[in-house]
Amino acid sequence: MDYLGWADRNWPLLRRLMGGHATIYRASHGLIGHRFPGAPPMLLVDHVGAKSGKRRTSPLVYTVDGENLILVASKGG
Repeated sequence: MDYLGWADRNWPLLRRLMGGHATIYRASHGLIGHRFPGAPPMLLVDHVGAKSGKRRTSPLVYTVDGENLILVASKGG
């Protein structure tokens, strides 16, 4: 089983988990959810769906490379 196939089958659950993560992150002002042990830091990105026009929030992993901020976006966060 490949990762993308797993993510496709579990997308409804993953979407709810990401929504819960964003809610806790915002409620704690980033104290909870910014970092998890053994994982890179995360941030929240607010965006608007291109077709639906719906406002969404996605937790993304980021890292710093010198003066650059690198955002990692993938299906599942």
